[in-house]
Amino acid sequence: MKKIKSLYLTALFVFVASVSLMAQDKYEYAVVRYQLIGKSASIFISKGGADYVEIKVDKAELVGDMNANPVLNYIKTMTAEGWEVVNGQMETQYANSLFFFMKKKTN
Repeated sequence: MKKIKSLYLTALFVFVASVSLMAQDKYEYAVVRYQLIGKSASIFISKGGADYVEIKVDKAELVGDMNANPVLNYIKTMTAEGWEVVNGQMETQYANSLFFFMKKKTN
């Protein structure tokens, strides 16, 4: 009887351990910064600790003093690629900047 009980407990432990290991998701992280200075703006993207891109926003897209549509459109394309906005932050002390912290589930 003890042998069967021990066998069942061992099987249960192995099953629970294997399920919990499979449940650990892995993510890639990115930071998107939108900097608006006067009548010029740029979008800075850092992905996964390796990729970096800087996009100059066309002046025709900058209508109004605090137009965030260029970065919001870029965020929309990233979410279509599987990225998810985790948090956001506004920095106004040194430069008008919006930060978006993002993650994407990897296999």
